[in-house]
Amino acid sequence: MRPGRGPVAARPGARKDLAVAAAERNLEHTLAEVPLFASLSPQQLALVANLATRLEFPAASLLVEEGQIGREFLVVLEGEIEVCHDGELVVTRGPGSFVGEIALLHHRPRTASVIALTRVVAAVIDAREFATLLADVPELRREITATVAQRLADLAGHEGL
Repeated sequence: MRPGRGPVAARPGARKDLAVAAAERNLEHTLAEVPLFASLSPQQLALVANLATRLEFPAASLLVEEGQIGREFLVVLEGEIEVCHDGELVVTRGPGSFVGEIALLHHRPRTASVIALTRVVAAVIDAREFATLLADVPELRREITATVAQRLADLAGHEGL
């Protein structure tokens, strides 16, 4: 066998490629358990996993800052977050919840701040990839749009308290 022509695992960078592929498969499996993605086909789940980056945040991290430009969509895979508007707690959410969609869909500043109450593992999708995802998976757009309407109504009700 000629040098450099051995098994895939023997080539430089191949271990990294195998690790990336394994991480994407693991992310697909995790995303399949998220209610937002539960009805997606395996091909659609693969698309979501390909567009997302799995990130970890320590407790007390500011994940989203109210009033700032939205650049990403986050799906909580592990941990607990709190959503605050005008410094007031609006809701606490856990695995399977998502944030960041309002700013991206409506091209407006963030409507709330999101803080990690515990260590959080999230699938993060940037704005351009989020647009690609919604264009390629219309049923996801419908579900997220319905959630946006409900969240904006809840926020308006919260402001009236």
